This record gives sequence, C-alpha cells and structure tokens, in this order.
Amino acid sequence: MKLSLEALEVLDAIDRHGSFAAAGEALFKVPSSISYMIGKLEEDLGVTLFDRTGLKAKLTPTGQAVLEDGRRLLRGAIELERRAKKIEAGWESELRIAVDVILPFRILLPYITTFYGENSQTRLLFSHEVSGGPWEALLDGRADFAIGALDHAPNLPGFSSCSIGQVQSAFAVAPGHPLADAVEPLDRSVIGQYRQVEIQDTSRQR
Repeated sequence: MKLSLEALEVLDAIDRHGSFAAAGEALFKVPSSISYMIGKLEEDLGVTLFDRTGLKAKLTPTGQAVLEDGRRLLRGAIELERRAKKIEAGWESELRIAVDVILPFRILLPYITTFYGENSQTRLLFSHEVSGGPWEALLDGRADFAIGALDHAPNLPGFSSCSIGQVQSAFAVAPGHPLADAVEPLDRSVIGQYRQVEIQDTSRQR
C-alpha cells in the first residue's frame, strides 16, 4: 500500500493552512520534511499533486481528488480509533435488536437518538419480526435483545424479560360473516370452525 495516513495529514494541513511552511508549523515539522513527504507521495502514486510553476504551489485536479478522498480516509481512521477505545472499555461494536412489528418503530426513535448521543461508536442493527420471531432471533443468536416481543421470555437460562406495556387486539369479521350475528361472547370452539387470517410469523424453526 503506497498511501500513508501521515502523508494525507500533511496534504490536508497544507490545504488548510495555505502553504508548506504553515503546515510545517502546525504539524511541528520543518518545511523540508513537508516537501519530502509530498514529493514521496507523488513518486509513490505516480501523480502530480501540486502545480509548482507559480510563486505559490497549488493543488492540481489530481491533488484535489486525493485530498478529498484522503480526508474521508482520515475521518475513517479517527472513527476506527474511537471505536477501538470504546470496545476496549467494554462497549459492544454493534447491537442487534429484534423489534416486533406490533410496536411502532417511531416510538424507539427518541431512545435511539439518546443512545447515539451517549455512544456513537456502537452500531444499532434492527430487524423486524412477527409473533414468535423476536424470541427465536434471540434463541438462534440473530439478535442480542428484543423489543416488543409478545408473551414471556423462554424458560431458559440467561433469558429474562420485563413488561413495557399491554396490547389490546380486536377480533374482526366481515358484516356478512356467520360469526357477525353469533351470540357473544364467542367460544373458541365456535371461532375455530372458520378460517382465520393472521400476519405471518417470522419464526423459522419453532
């Protein structure tokens, strides 16, 4: 690999501070060192980064492109350092969260914003599940925790749950359906005689 982050830092400093000398002062390097690193970068890449024909060196179109892409690399490197420090301190690099579709996702947005305000280094990865899907995602290791899962946590070591609310469902039939005129309350044995329409369960195995 012919690019170095140090050389990209030098290129960025020259552009921000306006000259090789000013960049050297900002980076605590002598001007000759700055000139050498830029020359070495041009040699390694086989390109011309600066037009030196005038009184002041100016970036060539190639130099401008390298600068812009190089800044993205520098930001990525800084982000990588921050993530590594967070992980070393005990933060997860990512959290996989299974969310039941019965829970409107917009409810979670304020909590997501707060979380990223505290720690922007952990990626939150969400999957939408239905019915038994959230629990199976946990059991199969596809999720680290679930939100909005129905019923109670599986009776297995390492699993626990807490209630965040209740969901009320309504039994609905078309006006012309035989059950529309049936005597209430409806018994399960009566309901079981007719076809029922449900959202598909995302459970794969269970």
